[in-house]
Amino acid sequence: MLLTVTARGGGSTAGTTTKDGFAQAPQKNQSVMLARFLRETAADVVMLAGRYTLLDRSALDDVLPAAQESGRSVSRPVSGNSLPAAIAFPTTHPSCVNVTLGMRDRAEVTRNMELQ
Repeated sequence: MLLTVTARGGGSTAGTTTKDGFAQAPQKNQSVMLARFLRETAADVVMLAGRYTLLDRSALDDVLPAAQESGRSVSRPVSGNSLPAAIAFPTTHPSCVNVTLGMRDRAEVTRNMELQ
């Protein structure tokens, strides 16, 4: 099953929930929701925005252990203008199988292609 659920820090607390109690809109601390989602659904991959960076490793408390325990994966979006270390860091955890770069312009695309 391919289903993307994104956790964003600092978002709105307004939103709706599914009949199973999962949030459908950004909440302030969705890493807890993503951990629950990994444990209770058949989703193969979740997208974790924030919560596992060089400065914030809070996903080590919930999302990443849940992914590892359930044999599921995490994809980590990163800003296209990030430092190479920040782009590579998420893949240091075995459950993080992908880093998705968000790029705004041709210069960021070119720069990131050169990092390969």
